[in-house]
Amino acid sequence: MYSFFVNIAAPTVWVVSAIELLLFIYLIYKSIKTRSLLLGIITMITFGLFYDAFITSLGTIIDASNIMILSQMRFVLHSALVPYLFFISVGSIKPKKAILISMWITTFVLIIIGLISICFTKYVVIDLAGISRLTINKEETNKIFTKIPTVINIISIIPLIAVGIYVLIKEKNVYLLLSGGFMLLFSAIGPMLKLTDFIFLLSMFGEIFMVIFLILYFMKKDKKNDA
Repeated sequence: MYSFFVNIAAPTVWVVSAIELLLFIYLIYKSIKTRSLLLGIITMITFGLFYDAFITSLGTIIDASNIMILSQMRFVLHSALVPYLFFISVGSIKPKKAILISMWITTFVLIIIGLISICFTKYVVIDLAGISRLTINKEETNKIFTKIPTVINIISIIPLIAVGIYVLIKEKNVYLLLSGGFMLLFSAIGPMLKLTDFIFLLSMFGEIFMVIFLILYFMKKDKKNDA
């Protein structure tokens, strides 16, 4: 299994980049057409995911040490955009104003924590399966700061699943649950199959499914509102 991923990793990241670029372009069109704040936020998140995949793809032809600033921006965008998933999950069910304000505050707090952690994180360039990429240097970084990105990911994804269950029961719309569920599933597959070196690649598939199901969720929600 490990050797299989070694062989497919380099071309796969390019395929993922292309898919996420198409999703990003589609979301630009939809967010402009609908003027939806939540779709606009999903568009920003998708841009961050595309950027991460594209810079990783460049690592198949360029040493990551030669594009350090571009590589470091992957982590900045991740910290700045992923927490918005927390807001999307709760904001999608139109909560009361007080809850909405608390969601914005929580989202911004997560963003600030993520960006601060970057300042205390050391990075190193590694070469694996024909891909040169920047990653966290766990040996030179305090364990607290190495765990923060993972904790923020979990805090951002769990509400998608929790609210997704609520929406499934109340509105018979399963896509929000699938969005968070697939993201969590692909994040867990790496450790389960002892493919921790390829968590970055597996999580990309989870991100694609997450975005697709978010699109389908809002498409079904819009159709219901128009009915």
